[in-house]
Amino acid sequence: MKEFSQSTKNKCKIFNPNTNEVRYINKDDSIPFGFEKRGKPLNEHGKMMLKQFYTKKRENEIKPKRIAELKPMYEYYVNHGWQKFKEHFDYQYS
Repeated sequence: MKEFSQSTKNKCKIFNPNTNEVRYINKDDSIPFGFEKRGKPLNEHGKMMLKQFYTKKRENEIKPKRIAELKPMYEYYVNHGWQKFKEHFDYQYS
């Protein structure tokens, strides 16, 4: 388990993209000019790992769900043809 420093407890991290300066401010304080409420930008390796994570998530979670939704529609189309499919599913596109 990661231990957090007491000095940063109840504070948020802000970042200045122009100077690469990182500060911690109280959560209720306003953000100074030039700072953003986020961490340092990712390096190239971090961006690549994040892209791989979301690609894998899309392939493993999103695609099977979408296929499960479309499979009955596709089977109806194969068995009954395009005209019946458009009428049955109230499909307005050609």
